[in-house]
Amino acid sequence: MVATARDPAQLAELASRHVGSMRAVALDVTNEVQAKAAFEPAIASFGSLDVLVNNAGYATWPPLKTRQWPTFRAQIETNLFGVINHDQGRAPYFRERRAGHIIQVASIGGTRRTRRARTVRGREVRR
Repeated sequence: MVATARDPAQLAELASRHVGSMRAVALDVTNEVQAKAAFEPAIASFGSLDVLVNNAGYATWPPLKTRQWPTFRAQIETNLFGVINHDQGRAPYFRERRAGHIIQVASIGGTRRTRRARTVRGREVRR
């Protein structure tokens, strides 16, 4: 298994429990070059890549009138373009092998109300 994080030091405890069967690799999914290269260690260490699980993402829910646009853009870079970078980096490998799976873990926040404000069709609504 290859586990990724912007700071692989965050994975030290996990890696210590799986010595020999896990590699920790630096990956910022918003960096297209890193996203395409991050899985080479899996292929080099374990011979192939069979499953890609993308769990990168986060959500902030401030009302539109107080939303800081640079923060919101960073969220879109991670949650949208990060997914695209991740998937495009591995899809050709899976197609060439005619095998492999991409699993995208998404937030339930897009379909379930929270106590905080959320935006629906451009309007701020509250529960």
